Amino acid sequence: MLRFLGRAGASLSLLFLAACTGAPLMGLEISDYRETFNFTGDQQILVNILRAKDNAPLHFSELQTLGASNQFNAGVLATEPIGFPRGLSSPAAITGNAGAQTSPLFSLSSLELQQFTQGLINPVGPSIIQQLFEEGVDQRLILLLFVSAISQNGVTFYNSTKCDHVGDPADCNRPFYKFLSAIDRLAGVPGRKIVAHTYVELAPIGTSVPWSSTSVRDLTGVDATKYSIEPDPADRTKAIVYSVSEQRLALCYYVKTPDGQARYFPVLNGGDYGICTRDRVYARGNRFREQWRNGLVIRSTYQIIQYLGQILKLQENVARENVDRCIKLRDEPATERTCEAGDVFFQVNPTREPPLVKTVFNGVSYSVGIGACNPEYCDHSAEVLKIVNLLININKNAVNIPQVPIVRVVQ
Repeated sequence: MLRFLGRAGASLSLLFLAACTGAPLMGLEISDYRETFNFTGDQQILVNILRAKDNAPLHFSELQTLGASNQFNAGVLATEPIGFPRGLSSPAAITGNAGAQTSPLFSLSSLELQQFTQGLINPVGPSIIQQLFEEGVDQRLILLLFVSAISQNGVTFYNSTKCDHVGDPADCNRPFYKFLSAIDRLAGVPGRKIVAHTYVELAPIGTSVPWSSTSVRDLTGVDATKYSIEPDPADRTKAIVYSVSEQRLALCYYVKTPDGQARYFPVLNGGDYGICTRDRVYARGNRFREQWRNGLVIRSTYQIIQYLGQILKLQENVARENVDRCIKLRDEPATERTCEAGDVFFQVNPTREPPLVKTVFNGVSYSVGIGACNPEYCDHSAEVLKIVNLLININKNAVNIPQVPIVRVVQ
């Protein structure tokens, strides 16, 4: 009997210890920690947008490490009286015990360093905007979010709701709605797709010189992203030194000509100047064309966050009769700008979908919805948060992340 109990106790001990190794618990904790990282990042973006709404300073921190120190213990005790005394109803017994202890650890630090801050205030790179167009993000959403002004046919449209310009105080947002109408005409036409293309512009420095000249030899080995030496089209024995611009963005329509040829036309400039199909474009004259000449003024990440705060402020100001009013991607009459229909650009506290992230700011609860979409209604708020999160992550630097000691498992 004692031998049987010993074997049974050993078997039960192995099964019990296998179940208490902590692997299932650690798996659940890892999943929870991932959710915490995601929620913390989304919440920080939402808080900064709300701070921008109230013209408060923006602050950025980073939850860099999140973990826990776990301890698990388990034991099984088997007992059997010697001699089996008479009258003993339970001659043998098996008892077990298990325990677990966890100590959460995390590291939180500021991202507001010089390099990160400079990255936030620089215009967003054209290649990022191009990727969003290629990903299939709504064209109107991209223009609303990234473009602060467009120039078309000699008319400038400003994408701002700050009401800090000279005009009718009772209708100070009219320029913004004109901008909304302009991009709706550009990008809201069904079947007309805008294609984004990046390129650099080459501007000549001086006149052509012989290939053997000192000025050409001195440029050997220079940064090819800043200077380029090209043959003179009029005389191949000579060279022209060009300065290379920063990467630029062209927005173009794809058009199929009557003869069946594919052709691209710039959205804002008209005509094909090569900026839609070529990676390197020669500038006219001896200077760069300013970015404004291409008809677009691109925002920085900091300006995008400030702009989203302005949008929320505008929506609060125009809400009336307890009915929420939202900015839509399509230009609509003021009476139809309800948050319950159409393509909503960005809103808080939605009523039609569950929250993706929640926060409390100045004693008021705010949330952003998951982003339900159907033919009659689409809330793009979660998509906007995704884009802003991408822009912030681009400016993070790995040197700001502390080194985490190697974890050793002792058995």
